[in-house]
Amino acid sequence: MKAKVFLVCLVAAFATLGSTCVNENIQVPLNVALADSFKINPGSNLNYSGDTLIVMEDLVEEAFRQNITAARFYDIRVWVTGTYNGSVVGGVVTINNLPLLNYAGPWDSFKKPQSLLGKSPLITVSTPGYNELMRVLNQFPSNPKLTVLLASTGLLSGQSPVPAGLMVHYEILTQADADISP
Repeated sequence: MKAKVFLVCLVAAFATLGSTCVNENIQVPLNVALADSFKINPGSNLNYSGDTLIVMEDLVEEAFRQNITAARFYDIRVWVTGTYNGSVVGGVVTINNLPLLNYAGPWDSFKKPQSLLGKSPLITVSTPGYNELMRVLNQFPSNPKLTVLLASTGLLSGQSPVPAGLMVHYEILTQADADISP
């Protein structure tokens, strides 16, 4: 809301101070994160999974929802919380049931977010999920109520039983452009 108020004031100032440089809409980039976090159940089962259903427009402030003109992807990050003496040997993030990201490595390596933008060797993108993400982002401006199913599955290796307090977090970082009329 603060951003919209500031932009309206800025446009009003340009218009009332005799400025003629504002003739078109102002495009504002908005950070939009598709994210999920889930607990790994303690015990002898080394497999884990979690999912969430996201309505795309719920990720954008209501004042901008009707003005989205474009969206783009810029990073995916995966990290963990909790203490575990072992590794993630098979982690997969899916989007609409298509594999988007594979991640594997020592648990402690994931305590610091592993990022595609940071060129982490512990995560790799899968083409089917990447194509689905691009499809979703391309449809988002014309279909803001679009839903996305994000899920993650994985397998731990090492310490058993799995201790309590472990969590896996991931976020798909995107931006959406909103047009603000002067």
